[in-house]
Amino acid sequence: MEIRTTIKKFEATLYEKYGVTDKSEHVENGWEDNGPVIIKLWLYHVNGKHVGTYNRKSKIAFLIGE
Repeated sequence: MEIRTTIKKFEATLYEKYGVTDKSEHVENGWEDNGPVIIKLWLYHVNGKHVGTYNRKSKIAFLIGE
């Protein structure tokens, strides 16, 4: 499920649903109309399971499995 939110609200939602989460940064190369871009994401895991992703530029979050 995709939602537009702030990182603080998203992290609060993850904590409420799953408890303590591990967060790691992930960087990908992408492409937009103007040319190449760098996409920076936060990936969230609980006990090794990926539970969420947050796109820092667009402020869009994804809950995995929703």
